[in-house]
Amino acid sequence: MTQVAAVRSKRKPWLERIGPLRKVTRAERDAFERDGVTHLRAILPPDWVAELAGTLDDCFSEERPVVTGADLDYSQFAALAAHLGGTTLNDNPDQQSHGRALIKTDVHHVHAGFYFFAHYSPFAQVVADLADSREVRLYEDQIFLKESGSGIRTAFHQDASYFHVGGETCCVCWASPDVVTRENGAMGYVLGSHKWGKIFQANLFASQTVMPGSIGDTLPDIEGNEADYDIRYIDSAPGDMIIHDYRTVHGAIGNTSATMGRRAASIRYTTDNAHFLFRQSAPAAANALRDYSQFSDGDAFSGEDFPLAWPR
Repeated sequence: MTQVAAVRSKRKPWLERIGPLRKVTRAERDAFERDGVTHLRAILPPDWVAELAGTLDDCFSEERPVVTGADLDYSQFAALAAHLGGTTLNDNPDQQSHGRALIKTDVHHVHAGFYFFAHYSPFAQVVADLADSREVRLYEDQIFLKESGSGIRTAFHQDASYFHVGGETCCVCWASPDVVTRENGAMGYVLGSHKWGKIFQANLFASQTVMPGSIGDTLPDIEGNEADYDIRYIDSAPGDMIIHDYRTVHGAIGNTSATMGRRAASIRYTTDNAHFLFRQSAPAAANALRDYSQFSDGDAFSGEDFPLAWPR
């Protein structure tokens, strides 16, 4: 059995039959189109929330963590930023981290449980409903761990800078099995930024420092001038989904809680009106597990690396 086949062999038919708790509303659709982000409350069934929690715990296990080749501690971003003359964004009063802050990319390529979740959970069906798309394909994923006291912010950034994707609708689906507030790492979105008509330079996530070799427009200092922007920080509960346009500028607060951790998954799906577009700014390490050699700019996504997630 090939590695890909092994990863995709884990199935739970009883769970696959459980879809979203409800349809996307007109108001939620309007918010996505207007603001570039929509908060879908109580849409994931409890069984899927439990599946996500268990899968994330397995991936972040200190004894046997999953390895994708794009596994980074936020402290590594901070060290690179310092080397380049930048500063780390840390919300702790002492500017120190007291817990792990980790990110892993493309886990669905190497972890059977996460592939199952990314492919068979209600996420893709919800995207099809939201975007009115006939087909939805799995593009990429990232998972995040911000332990209590870790403190490091996720700098405001734009996902399009990191993706080889063009077109109107690539949906980034974020969910956590934990209660998430401003204390332990709430997500923040610059409303309407998906309509700015710009692709910004990729940054180092823990810092505004630009990733070496990145090209594009310069992202303004949003963290230092939040009052100048229409920013919405979203508290979320288990069962919620937050979906944003891949061009929407967003970030996350550091976890300053003494007791609450924050686990989260961000899964990215392409729709009918998304296509391949090579971006020089897209980091090689974050794209290493996908084969783009068959694609030219403008091609529709297809094949084993971009599996059809809806309909199935």
